[in-house]
Amino acid sequence: MFGYVKPFIPELKVYENEIYKAIYCGLCKQLGRSYNQLSRLMLSYDIVFLVLFALGISNEDIEFKKERCIIHPLKKNLCLKNCRALENAADISLIFSYFKFFDNIEDERLLKKFVARVGLVSFKRMYEKASKKRADIANIVENLMHSQAEVEKNINCSLDRACDPISKCLGLIVQTFSDDLKTQKILYRIGYMVGRYIYIIDALDDLDKDCKTGSFNPFLIKYRSDGLITNLQIDDCMKKEIFQNALWALNFSVAQLAQAFELLEFGNYKSIVKNIIYLGLKSVEKKVFDKHKQKIDDLENINGFNFGG
Repeated sequence: MFGYVKPFIPELKVYENEIYKAIYCGLCKQLGRSYNQLSRLMLSYDIVFLVLFALGISNEDIEFKKERCIIHPLKKNLCLKNCRALENAADISLIFSYFKFFDNIEDERLLKKFVARVGLVSFKRMYEKASKKRADIANIVENLMHSQAEVEKNINCSLDRACDPISKCLGLIVQTFSDDLKTQKILYRIGYMVGRYIYIIDALDDLDKDCKTGSFNPFLIKYRSDGLITNLQIDDCMKKEIFQNALWALNFSVAQLAQAFELLEFGNYKSIVKNIIYLGLKSVEKKVFDKHKQKIDDLENINGFNFGG
């Protein structure tokens, strides 16, 4: 996964921040227990968000304990102990990470292609173990990869169409957190919008890189010349148009996500999840926009959106 779905720390209460870090640490340790120490490198905020959701839906009995780790060997930190939500999240993380290597081989330059190939070899056995435990998730993600590849062959692909495979993938995964059919429909919508948000913000974040490499990017399709975008030069007018469209799409995704979340009967850690949805995602947007020297307030005035809600 990509690491865009995370809380806005300044607005978390102290105990909420401690719990979030404990879940993060717990997932890191769970990856080591379920697979090996190398797998802990695949830890991401996006998967921690899935753990929070799984815990909130299931109300699973969990326990926290102070433990040391490799990064902090001298100090004990609060850590979520082994539980079903962590085990499932570790499996999902491993499966996503393995297929991400395939994606990097297609998109990245020579050095990253080499690293991705090494990753495929290093993670193959771990992936085989994860896919045996969660064949349903492995099938969902594999289908996503095939669908995404087909979508990206279309030089006239729309943003919505480009987002659809990963959005469906996350929707199908998140709906497995409940056996109740009504709740599953809501969870699918939540997962779909999280996937849509991740795809859009990642494409926006990689805009300059994709201009240079010619990698597929849904925001650059209309500026292709004979199907090529390598070394494409984006002027200020083009960039403003791209970011206006992106802001509209991101705001829509977050609004739909929030609307679906309010329909859920959510138990533990609701305040942390709300922080992520209402503040964390928008904070990440701002960082990406600032990176590209685009002011959200100016774009909002053009679009008629009130970003601050």
